[in-house]
Order: sequence, then C-alpha cells, then structure tokens
Amino acid sequence: MANRLPEQIYPLRLARSSRSLKGRIRLDRMTRLARSLVSASDEVDVILDFGHDETGTSCVRGRVTGYLQLVCQRCLRPMDFSVEAEIGLAIVASEEDAEQLTSEFEPLVIKEEPISLSEMLEDELILALPIIPKHTPETCSVGVAEEMIDAEDEAPRESPFATLAQLKSDK
Repeated sequence: MANRLPEQIYPLRLARSSRSLKGRIRLDRMTRLARSLVSASDEVDVILDFGHDETGTSCVRGRVTGYLQLVCQRCLRPMDFSVEAEIGLAIVASEEDAEQLTSEFEPLVIKEEPISLSEMLEDELILALPIIPKHTPETCSVGVAEEMIDAEDEAPRESPFATLAQLKSDK
C-alpha cells in the first residue's frame, strides 16, 4: 500500500458510487493523536469501503492498521503498540438522523462536504488506544520494582478503624 490518501474526501459522493480507498496516511496529520505518541512520523494502512447498507443508509466500513509509538507508563520508555481499528460509520445529515441508527454503526454527521479524512480516522485511532499503555512484564525494564510493590501489597496492614475501635472500647 504505497499510495497516499487525500486529505479531503466527499463521503456521500464516494458512497453513491460505491468507491473504495486504500493507502497510507501519515500520523503527523492527526494533531490530537500525536499528543499521545512518542513519534508521529509513522504511517498507518487504511482500507475504506463506501456504500449503502441493507436499509439504504450511506455508510463507510473499513480498517486502520499499523504501529503506534506510545510511552510505557511503567518504565516511561517508548513501546510499539499494534493497532487495528475497525470502522463502521453511517453518513447522516443531522443528530436526529444519528439517533435513528442501528447499533451496527456510529454516526458520521456531515454538515457540509468535504471532510478531513485524517480527522475521521484520528477519532477511530484515539478510541483504539489503551487506557494505560504498558510493555508486557517480561519486556518492561521496571519488572523488578513491580514485584517489590506487589510484595508490599501482600504485607498485613493495620485497619484504619482499629484505632477507632480501641477508643470506643476505652469508654
């Protein structure tokens, strides 16, 4: 997939003509996502099929795949995260139309055309990010420290209410 995708697309036109887009898109075009990345110089592969579902609703189905460089929250070092985001969007003209959709699709509200392809894909990639990115325990450089924290958690602790119980029994 060496071809570059356009920055602006016309989703309704693409759906009417049942077109497909395949190619790569640079992550540095996605400013909100870039804040979560170590490096936004990479690219992701995109496959999008525009068309209509069985009810006649214009829709976009596809997939975004690639590797994102995130910061491991245990060791604070870069880590590669394999992302595969499924896309299922219904193209609608208003929020009222969006409420009528089945659960199969998320709404893509089009107020005017064209729209930014990178912004549309950026939302899907942000949703695919892990809440807390971490290396696997075997590859993380902070594995020993984590074992020490786990051992501290197993040590018996005095209940915070023990002092209260003692004060109550003294009366």
